[in-house]
Amino acid sequence: MPDLLDLKDDHPKPARRDCPASRPRRPDYADMRAPSGSPASGRMSIAPPTSGASDLMRRIRAAADTGDPDDAIELIYSEVDALLRAGSFSQVDEILAAVEPSAWSVVHLLAFVSITSAARAHVGWSGFFDRVRRHLGRVDPTRVRELLSGFE
Repeated sequence: MPDLLDLKDDHPKPARRDCPASRPRRPDYADMRAPSGSPASGRMSIAPPTSGASDLMRRIRAAADTGDPDDAIELIYSEVDALLRAGSFSQVDEILAAVEPSAWSVVHLLAFVSITSAARAHVGWSGFFDRVRRHLGRVDPTRVRELLSGFE
């Protein structure tokens, strides 16, 4: 049996927290254009969610209701980010339109707000954000400014 002190460490060292490369980078969607018919294009057409958007919302809702709440947050971040990176702004618009703030926890609402804020120029974010702000103003009026700081 080899001596454990003689074993060579072939694994890379984790990045230091104070190193800029180790900090999470916020996605930048500035170089993408809003498709015609999206709220950001100025020619918004309201349509029922496509099967992809409604399926994703059903999965997120099921995770929020029956599973670990963190599972729903993980789905929000991973799936919505994937749609944004693919330029599927109309699907993200449908998701945001389907979010009824009173049906979601504050944590879930903030997940939707934070993952879509970088793409606000490409999706119907301002209407969604206003609905969330009004709802939080009703349920937690003393903290609404604190909760939404940095997103406005």
